[in-house]
Amino acid sequence: QPVEVGGLAEQVKDDLKVQAEARRMRLVVDRPAAPLELAVDPGLLRRALENLVSNAIKFSPPGSEVVVR
Repeated sequence: QPVEVGGLAEQVKDDLKVQAEARRMRLVVDRPAAPLELAVDPGLLRRALENLVSNAIKFSPPGSEVVVR
């Protein structure tokens, strides 16, 4: 189904905010000027984004910035 990727990335950012704050990290979603909509399985894309961002938080130095672009 059509999914606006920037909005989904913002949701993942909100979900992982506490995990990032515990490591004094900043999460940023750099959305394109025009919305990016893809026909995907939203649950699978969300899980993939959560795994990528969670791993970035775990394996980056404390105080880092994680950017989803």
